[in-house]
Amino acid sequence: MDEGRRAHVSAVSDLKDAVLLTSELNTLAHYGRAEAWQRLVDATCIQRTWGDAYGYALVATGRAEIMVDPITEVWDCDPLPVTLEEAGGTFTDWRGRPTIYGGEAIATNGMLFEQVMGLVAGTRRAGQRGQTGL
Repeated sequence: MDEGRRAHVSAVSDLKDAVLLTSELNTLAHYGRAEAWQRLVDATCIQRTWGDAYGYALVATGRAEIMVDPITEVWDCDPLPVTLEEAGGTFTDWRGRPTIYGGEAIATNGMLFEQVMGLVAGTRRAGQRGQTGL
């Protein structure tokens, strides 16, 4: 990348046009996130398992709009909030709080943040009635 060019998130503002990423599909159900994942899948255009740090880099550089991880460690997340925010995006836990200590993570291009949190919130409320890992 040249010195004069900065990373920037995409301009996609409608979920139906968004690319959704995660690290591993099987961990979503294991950590009580299968319903949220399915809602996101139903609302988005393309879904892939380009996960871990690469998934977040894809969001920060405008090649994807959403990256979700049902489980993370602090050392996985440390540079991500600054990277995503400087590129115009968001990095939060599944409750929408900007933190690297949530044990989970969602990154968006910023324009889709509220829509993504709305879809995730419905599953979170259901999950609080008995699912573990939330």
